[in-house]
Amino acid sequence: MSLMIDSTWYTRVSDVPVRQTAGGIVIRQQNDQLSVALTIEHEPEFDVIALPKGEVEAGESALQAAVREIREETGLRWLHLLQAEPLTIEERYGFGKGVWLQWRWFLFATEEVHSQPTEINHTLMWTPLGSHPEMFWPGERDILRQQTDFIAHQLDIYTQNGLLRHEYRTIQTMKSMNLRLCARTFRATFNRKLKYVFTLV
Repeated sequence: MSLMIDSTWYTRVSDVPVRQTAGGIVIRQQNDQLSVALTIEHEPEFDVIALPKGEVEAGESALQAAVREIREETGLRWLHLLQAEPLTIEERYGFGKGVWLQWRWFLFATEEVHSQPTEINHTLMWTPLGSHPEMFWPGERDILRQQTDFIAHQLDIYTQNGLLRHEYRTIQTMKSMNLRLCARTFRATFNRKLKYVFTLV
């Protein structure tokens, strides 16, 4: 790989345009193993392993953009939003360091295993949470490492309440990007929690 990503990419020292971007951290549970969805972008000289992400387009919210990019780069359609607000916000330069990117990372769960990305140069890759391959952007790797316990806790709440199997909403079409957040109240045995699910309509 000819391009080396180091700490200088995460320290803003020049006055460049700011661009809003978004991505998704998608978790799948199988038995006691948690896995995270990565995308492999096949470039002519090397493969880029990263979290699915991209720019927020005109008329989109950051959450809409994250869902669209997950769909395009991994093919995953069955998604459950684990919290309405971003898991974290990351900032760094884009390629060429000519733009400063503000990434909003949203946390999702899924039961899907196999899918076909709509972007033909991408492939879905599942990797154990907490044990990741070398990723192109070290900031993404650091987010996964730093947030591992919190991610597991959020998923555990939904698993205990039986939501992963019964409260998923299928994303089957990208004809419209009108993302609708729907609030539903789920009652646990010990208390009542307000959770959010979403669909694309």
